[in-house]
Amino acid sequence: MISISNIRGFLAVAKSGSFRIASEEIGRTQPALSTQISNLEAGLGVKLFARTTRKTILTPEGNKFLISAERIMLELDSICLELKDEASLKRGRVSVGCVPTLTAHLLPPIVKEFKKNFPAIEVLICDDVAAGLYDKVSSSELDFAICPGPSHRKDLLFDELFLDNFVVVFPNGHRFSGRNEIKLSEVLKEDNLTLVKGMNVREVLDREILKSGFDFIPKYELLNHYSLGGMVDGGLGVTMLPRNAYPMLSGSKLEYALIIQPRIERVIGFLKSSRRPDSPAAVALQDTMRPVLKASIGDKI
Repeated sequence: MISISNIRGFLAVAKSGSFRIASEEIGRTQPALSTQISNLEAGLGVKLFARTTRKTILTPEGNKFLISAERIMLELDSICLELKDEASLKRGRVSVGCVPTLTAHLLPPIVKEFKKNFPAIEVLICDDVAAGLYDKVSSSELDFAICPGPSHRKDLLFDELFLDNFVVVFPNGHRFSGRNEIKLSEVLKEDNLTLVKGMNVREVLDREILKSGFDFIPKYELLNHYSLGGMVDGGLGVTMLPRNAYPMLSGSKLEYALIIQPRIERVIGFLKSSRRPDSPAAVALQDTMRPVLKASIGDKI
């Protein structure tokens, strides 16, 4: 039988040249060690040692096996040490994805705090649209992501954290200025700027507005938030976005108000693969993020 225990016993005998000395070093009885070596030789189909009245020496086959056995055990010991270090967070890596609307103002303070507590853990950050994050988590390119929840993805798990309510953004001096809440019906009477189809924000808007029985015909459809902010700031219309996307908008004279009747919202949470468990580093980073997200980023679910 070829086993790690038998290989360790072989190496002890090969190094000491004595079954008696080797058995003392590895804490086994001499008969038990002899049985290990016999099982190993039976598994390999060759004799590994030649025994004389004075000492035990390696056979040519034993010398050949010794080279491979030492390399195997060196690699195994190295892997075991690495896994122990990762489990105790003395080394490792964690890759996290985040939608751009949250990355800029959400991740920096959290990652900074995490690195202070776990300086040996490397943190990799990927910002991408929700659909891209779904695929990256599913393929294990990312350990987890912070993003809106997917629909109809059995390969993914979603741990809900908070609600991200939609707001209407408008320039200073607009007729909405000074108001904290605006009805959806009022917003839709304005020239609306929005993101292009295929983006999660647009999908949520189209779905919720349709459910409410309204028509949604945007005046302009754009690819990124910076363009939206600039055009709203320039007086070309208003835009509807999750509240946590507001800091991304360009323009120094923008205001926002919560959309009501109905509220439009999306759920943000941790996205994980259903096919593999979290690594210790991923668990530690999520534990660092969770109280911050629930306390100060969004609305309670």
